[in-house]
Amino acid sequence: MLDSFSRFAPLVACVILFGTSCSSLNKEGTSKAETPATAAGPDLSYKNRIEHPMGMTIADARSIFLTKGAPKIESLEKCDFDYQAEAMLSRTREELFMTMPSHVRDEPEKHHWCFYAKLIQLEDDLEKTPYIEDRQKLIVSRYIYFVHLARIFQADLDDARYLEFATHNYKRLRGLNFPN
Repeated sequence: MLDSFSRFAPLVACVILFGTSCSSLNKEGTSKAETPATAAGPDLSYKNRIEHPMGMTIADARSIFLTKGAPKIESLEKCDFDYQAEAMLSRTREELFMTMPSHVRDEPEKHHWCFYAKLIQLEDDLEKTPYIEDRQKLIVSRYIYFVHLARIFQADLDDARYLEFATHNYKRLRGLNFPN
């Protein structure tokens, strides 16, 4: 069983490092660059109301929830509801890739806090999970959400910090939970 999950580690790493986001495509499958730009564009004012971790550790992520204006981490337990609902309703992965970006563009601040809260929740859940196979399942299943959200932030809101944090954290978790 260990081997079956170990083979997914490189796949997730490839998706994180080299995968592309379908959020940069419109419904016809053409690049946004090929379509006329909207006059307003996404509202980036949320960037003035949020904090990003100063470093790349989970402790750094926890520290942003101590800043003024940050939500209580406990209040974000179901913050990924939009993603979970869209994932259940989507008939294909491509459909999910087309629908989720609008949620993030409409509420980037909510998804910012959710991204870091869910990373912290994963870390806490991993500490409570004694078996390596179960930890591997948790990492692989939850990292799909992190990568998708991070790629939306990068492609649609021009912010690569989420993907950098997710990639760094995944490499650390992979080293601890996916032995060679």
